[in-house]
Amino acid sequence: MSTIISIVISLIGGSLLGIGISKFIFPKKLDESEEIEFASTKAQKILLKAKEEAQKIIHQANKSILEKERKLGEWEKRLFVKHQNLERRETELDRKEDELDKLKENIDQVKKSLKAVKENLDQRMQEISGISKEEAKSIILNELEEELAQEKANRIREAKDQISKRVDEIAKELIISTMQTVATEYTGEMTTTTIPLENEEIKGRIIGRDGRNIKTFEKMTGVDVILDESPDYITLSCFDPIRREIARIAMVRLIADGRIHPGRIEEYVSKAKQQVAKEIIRAGEDLAFKAGFPNLPLKAIKYLGKYYYRFSYGQNLASHTLEVVKICGKLAAELGLNVQLAKKCALFHDLGKVAPAAEEGGHPELGVELGKKLGLEEPVLNAMLAHHGKADPTTFESALTAIGDAISGSRPGARRISAELYIKRITDIENIAKSFKGVKEAYAIYAGRELRVLVAPEEVDDAGIAKLSHEIAKKIEKTQTYPGTIQVTVIRESRATDMAK
Repeated sequence: MSTIISIVISLIGGSLLGIGISKFIFPKKLDESEEIEFASTKAQKILLKAKEEAQKIIHQANKSILEKERKLGEWEKRLFVKHQNLERRETELDRKEDELDKLKENIDQVKKSLKAVKENLDQRMQEISGISKEEAKSIILNELEEELAQEKANRIREAKDQISKRVDEIAKELIISTMQTVATEYTGEMTTTTIPLENEEIKGRIIGRDGRNIKTFEKMTGVDVILDESPDYITLSCFDPIRREIARIAMVRLIADGRIHPGRIEEYVSKAKQQVAKEIIRAGEDLAFKAGFPNLPLKAIKYLGKYYYRFSYGQNLASHTLEVVKICGKLAAELGLNVQLAKKCALFHDLGKVAPAAEEGGHPELGVELGKKLGLEEPVLNAMLAHHGKADPTTFESALTAIGDAISGSRPGARRISAELYIKRITDIENIAKSFKGVKEAYAIYAGRELRVLVAPEEVDDAGIAKLSHEIAKKIEKTQTYPGTIQVTVIRESRATDMAK
């Protein structure tokens, strides 16, 4: 309201100010009555306008007040409804709380009743059975433990059977898959080399006066020269394939030159040795590269190159080694092992076969001595011994080397032996075991690498099986020819059978 009064006063003041200004602007003198009438008319107009403005302001204010009162009324209604709802909920909660208290009291009463009944029953059971509660509990727990132990044993046995079956299946799949992917070429074994001749006269020049040429040649090369087997060729015989290759190269060059005498023999033999030395390095680098080790030291490369000139039962040592490398690499990758270590163990597992001839011992031991000089790792040295049972494998990669060597060396066709001879050898080994008294059955397994002998327990006792295995092994050594070794295992088994009714 004070705002409206202020506006009216402002309008009146403005009107009076306007009259004064008009007089100043219009200096023309008017009559006093006219001036009074003009001012009165002006003031009425100003008052009327002020009243209109005041009415508008009052109307707007009343409208705003009514709107606020309406909203306030709505909020009051909502609060009232919520208050009523809260009161109803509080009443309901109080009622439920009372019900829960009554229910809890009933439960406590029931528990007390059940406890009394249980104590009564326990007392009656003890009177009837004649044993206390603790004794009955102990009996029940013991019976339960026995049942659980039996069930546990059954479950463990079933799990072992399933695991063993699955492991056998996986092992067969791995070996078959590996053998399918690592086939190598066959190379025949040679202990002699033949050289064709154009005519018979060349033999005379090779022999020389009083045999001096042939003696010089044999002395320089360490190879036997055989001339009397056929007029069309000569034969070079030597168990060392490197010396035989040197002799072959030198002889071919001498025959092509035609000037055969001790001086020329020494010259060509020397050149042949240099050529073979280069060929050995080239062959070693090639084998190392194919195996995945292109940066080996030169000393190791030279020994690897000799693999190409070494044979065992018709199987070239380089081809055999490369096959074992592929097998071990494949198996290591499938089993999640160190592939490079497995390949390196395979690459050097037969290093002893090219060790210097002056040293004594089997090729596993010779390989270890030579490997130490070459600075090979301990797992590689262990693989040399483990693949022939000279030591237990210390790593999984060493064990894979023995597996790869057995697969490569013993499978039919890997070495120079026909299917008929292979079957005959296996049959002969089994028949040797069957010829001994007390032997029921004999089975050659692992391609003839192991012989399993089953004996009658009533004829051979525990002390006799050791003697029997030794005698069978000795007879096989004397009568059979075979690659590697054969493990003879004699099994004596006693069984007792009864019927559950």
